[in-house]
Amino acid sequence: MTDAAVPGEETAAEPQRETKRRRRRPEVRIGFPAWAPFAFVGVFALGVILGVIVTVLVDDDRPAAAAETTTTRAPAAPTGEGPASPAAVGSDDADDPLAYRDVEIAGTPLPRLADGAGGDPAVGMPAPGLVGTDFDGNPVSIDDDGRAKIIVFLAHWCPYCQQEIPIVRDWVAAADLPDNVDVYSVSTLTDPTRPNYPPAEWFTAEEWNVPLIADDGDDSAAGAFGLNAVPFWVLVNTDNTVAGRGAGAVPAEVLRQVADELAAGPQS
Repeated sequence: MTDAAVPGEETAAEPQRETKRRRRRPEVRIGFPAWAPFAFVGVFALGVILGVIVTVLVDDDRPAAAAETTTTRAPAAPTGEGPASPAAVGSDDADDPLAYRDVEIAGTPLPRLADGAGGDPAVGMPAPGLVGTDFDGNPVSIDDDGRAKIIVFLAHWCPYCQQEIPIVRDWVAAADLPDNVDVYSVSTLTDPTRPNYPPAEWFTAEEWNVPLIADDGDDSAAGAFGLNAVPFWVLVNTDNTVAGRGAGAVPAEVLRQVADELAAGPQS
């Protein structure tokens, strides 16, 4: 079973480090996972087949002050709506070093991963590079270094990220990763009004052991990789091309298979 929390697009033209950030509260929908077809279709087939998930979605067209709506979605289409509640509004915390850090993007951003089934146009494209720091100020970069990469984007308020954190942490601690495969993480979609804020303390409490880049107040790293949900995964080949992207929880045994597939090089 795969679960993912899906953000909406941020309100444009509001300076993220100078003014209040307006954020939209999510919809909750139940439906089938919208995995993009990875190059390793067989590896992720089980996760796709296993079916009904709970996904937190934000309607991209809704005004920032709109209300939260609960929608139950069958595999084909939504079936109804539930009660609404006021939207959350962010605060002047975009300079908090326990929540945000500066990040630089290199290369061309990837298109946003579309919701639902279908091909991913990012597959085969060069992966953008990220240069930033973790929450302790240590420099971390994700770039074209000839190594394959598994990158997971996490949000402190996402319940499915909370569930995935110990799985990934324990897998990284126990896994005998191939020599040419690295695992990275990005803390993104930070919201001071939501649980587990600030994210630096959340990651510390979870004993997170994966190299991490903290995203900035504009969620620049998330945007560069076309994030549409969290947890969000990007697989990068040894030649720095995107092997696949997807959103949802991934079990440790699948992560092991993915690492082996990436180590073998780009799939023909």
